[in-house]
Amino acid sequence: MTPDRFHTLLEALSDADWQAVVDGRRVLIVDDQMLAIGPADAANAVIQAGGQADATALRAESLAEAEDLLGNYYRTHPLTEAGFTSQARRLIDQHGAENFAGPFGPPPPRTLFVDGGELLALDRNDPRHRYGAYCEIDAPMAAEAKTRQVRNWVEKGEAYARYIGMNACRYNC
Repeated sequence: MTPDRFHTLLEALSDADWQAVVDGRRVLIVDDQMLAIGPADAANAVIQAGGQADATALRAESLAEAEDLLGNYYRTHPLTEAGFTSQARRLIDQHGAENFAGPFGPPPPRTLFVDGGELLALDRNDPRHRYGAYCEIDAPMAAEAKTRQVRNWVEKGEAYARYIGMNACRYNC
């Protein structure tokens, strides 16, 4: 989720939602795509009332600190598989699936890299490109076959597993 999207979703929460947070509920990030109000013990909680007893003040404070709240959330929470997959599909459609496949070794033209709550399609000009995930293929193949291979890599959860594997210590150490 981008900071702009997060801010927009926070603005869309109703007064009743903010009051529920003051009353002990939490604002949750759901599949890195939407917000919901949920239980106090939810692992995906991003906002709680803390000492705030006024819903209007909590809303204003949360909107003012939205970028920091989201950044802090993604420092300790990986993207969900649903959030990752949704963003990956969009990037693959935008840049062409064949650009995310290559043999083990030098990365293909594009790699997938997570920055905060956003999945990026990095090209070779970005210094993080070599640290991104891509679909490894064993032998040269036609563009159509590469496209099928990359789409299967994403849909079967292999791309997400690679992301989690590459970031295991980031979230679990």
